[in-house]
Amino acid sequence: MKIDVNSLPKIKVNPPNIWRTETPGPDREWKRSARPDSDNKYFMISTDTHLGTPPLLFRERIEKKYVDRLPRVEKRDGAKYLILEGRRPMRLIDDDVEDEDLYRALAGSSTEFSLLGGGADLSVQGRIVDQARDGVDGEVIFPNGPGLLMWGTHDPEFTQAQCRIWNDWSWEGCGP
Repeated sequence: MKIDVNSLPKIKVNPPNIWRTETPGPDREWKRSARPDSDNKYFMISTDTHLGTPPLLFRERIEKKYVDRLPRVEKRDGAKYLILEGRRPMRLIDDDVEDEDLYRALAGSSTEFSLLGGGADLSVQGRIVDQARDGVDGEVIFPNGPGLLMWGTHDPEFTQAQCRIWNDWSWEGCGP
């Protein structure tokens, strides 16, 4: 699917991210460019994309014997803590982001596929548009959020149960 990146709405770039718009190209000593609208563009693969699951995915799909062992977030004294079996609670920090940073933080999120629990469009079509905007031709996708926490146990059967959920769910959404 070919997307005309020049027809996409522009994103406000906040000052700390201006450097991202200054990638060298043919007009600046390089024979090729990473820019999506270049006639001589590099083939670009993102190798560090993270996809978060809906918050209740693991709780809804895992075998009942594991439900109480799943990682979770608890609110204590007004702060959020990550609770993992065998570890002390870890305080979570809520980041304030705006403009392009907010757009990037929400990229890939929806009620089905979420990085931050919902927000920007991230149907498969939405993700393809976001890749086109960045000049990305393909990506390797890793778990994020609850999916990333599946490695927090020393029990291989519990880990495998969580991996099956992640693999099934990610294939359901990303397979197309």
